[in-house]
Amino acid sequence: MQMPGSAIAPDVSNVLYPRLVIQAVIIFLGGTALFLALGRLALFSSQGVIFFGRRRSLARWREALFPANTSAASREPRTIRVLRISFGLLWIFDAILQAKPTMPSQMVTAVIEPALTNQPGPIAWLMRGGIYFWRFSPIAADTATVWLQLGIGLLLILGSRPPLRRLAALSSIAWGLVIWIFGEGIGMLAVPGASWLAGAPGAALFYIVVGAILLCDDGYLSSERFTKVVRVGIGAFWLAMAAIQALPLEGFWSGSALSGIFSQMSSMQMPTLLANPIAFMAKATAADPALWNLIFVGVMAMIGVGILTSKQSRGFFYASLVFAFLTWWLSMGFGFLGATGTDPNSSLPLILITVALVLVSMRAPAERTVPSYPGEPRALGAAMAVIALFVAMVPMLISLPAAASDASIYAAVSDGGGLTDLGGRAAPNFSLLDQYGNKVSLATFRHKAVVLTFLDPVCYDVCPIMASEITTGVAHLGTSASKVAMVAIDINPSFTSLAAIRQFDAEHALNGIKNWYYLTGSLHQLDKVWKDYLVSPSTGPIGMLSHPQVVYFISPRGAEVALTGDSGAPQSSLVASYSSLITSTTKITLAS
Repeated sequence: MQMPGSAIAPDVSNVLYPRLVIQAVIIFLGGTALFLALGRLALFSSQGVIFFGRRRSLARWREALFPANTSAASREPRTIRVLRISFGLLWIFDAILQAKPTMPSQMVTAVIEPALTNQPGPIAWLMRGGIYFWRFSPIAADTATVWLQLGIGLLLILGSRPPLRRLAALSSIAWGLVIWIFGEGIGMLAVPGASWLAGAPGAALFYIVVGAILLCDDGYLSSERFTKVVRVGIGAFWLAMAAIQALPLEGFWSGSALSGIFSQMSSMQMPTLLANPIAFMAKATAADPALWNLIFVGVMAMIGVGILTSKQSRGFFYASLVFAFLTWWLSMGFGFLGATGTDPNSSLPLILITVALVLVSMRAPAERTVPSYPGEPRALGAAMAVIALFVAMVPMLISLPAAASDASIYAAVSDGGGLTDLGGRAAPNFSLLDQYGNKVSLATFRHKAVVLTFLDPVCYDVCPIMASEITTGVAHLGTSASKVAMVAIDINPSFTSLAAIRQFDAEHALNGIKNWYYLTGSLHQLDKVWKDYLVSPSTGPIGMLSHPQVVYFISPRGAEVALTGDSGAPQSSLVASYSSLITSTTKITLAS
């Protein structure tokens, strides 16, 4: 069973790879067809053929896909060509990393959820939305991600002509924003511990910047003004990284925050020659974090000031490359060596930008020309890249209607009510008394789905809301509601009497609802049930009762189907969303 928000098996290569192969065939055939069609249209347009009642000029696309003998690349600034091709290769490399068989299942737990920790509310809300949609159809999402990144990479490599370069640039910006927000949590800039050493501001931000650069006119990209913008931008970036590293709230001047960055990398599997220096840095920064943090802040500040003030010297740019490479190795572990690495982290993109926009421009005259690519092979590759972008979106678009049908549950999912698939194990049995004094066990509800929660009979805020969400959610099932038992079990060890739970039912208009059962028993009986369902209550610092706020879904066969949290928040939108979540999950439970 696959539910919105649930986990999936860790190895799905038997599903992922066949999809990738099938889509590769579609991309090849579709790209070939597009290549032949555009080639024929370009030929017709050159002969003055009229389409749809008027002359349709295809000169722009013919120039892009079927260049004449004069080189398009010769008119493109060499620095931009190097930047375009290097980032095209980078996108393709990222696609290869994304195609690892464990990525569909581990993308959320190993990549997105760690970046979600301590994020402020708005960013966390967006990231949880990304988690929801990924888990709704993880195989389709990962397959789409692979082909999107391959398509963008191929377009960048082949797109020296303006139409293709603009399409590649816009695609790079759009998909880069998705990754930067949903996958990288805006580069971890909004959480404590943000640091260049830990990968801030996120690799995807550099992909976005490069896409914006490639949208610019070639004349501007060859101008002195652009050169100045590049110098100021790189210098300001290093100063900003130094300032973030120096902020006391980031916690790098004392404690284990700084050494933790290197310790995490030292635990990765890599050759001893690469691992030993990382282990040394972990020990050194743990021994004297203030000294090492001062060194890092000073180096980044020196590089930034040097680039901004020393206009003719390459020395500070070389220094930035050396420092970026060392941090890529020692504190980022090259980014992609881990089992769940999806890109080479922030250092490599910055190195490529610095080399392409600064060092290449210093060493090569702008008017230098290079041989052109053969027109037809490049046209076929470009056509396949365009098809890849469309094919990549198909699985996502297929998933959207199903996801949209459950869109009402998203607020609950983002609030912490994500579903956990319990795998169909047997639900622990219990034998208690209902609100009328009748003996009730789990077997009593055989052939019915059970929505099970734990409520405090003297609670006046969260518990009544959860009871209302459950009863409302089940009522939305219509005629199927009669096949569902709504069971609440007393979780307050101080109020276990029948009078207490009857009072709760009366106060919240639950005593007239069919299939509502509020159960209690002796403290010994209740304690066993609490332990079986992992919901044992605890007493807070001022004597208030605290307990897990969960809802179990048990199938008519007595098997645990799913578990969801419930914040019990009073906002009407959240109450309605939790009710919808209960409705949709109970439907799945009835069919289990």
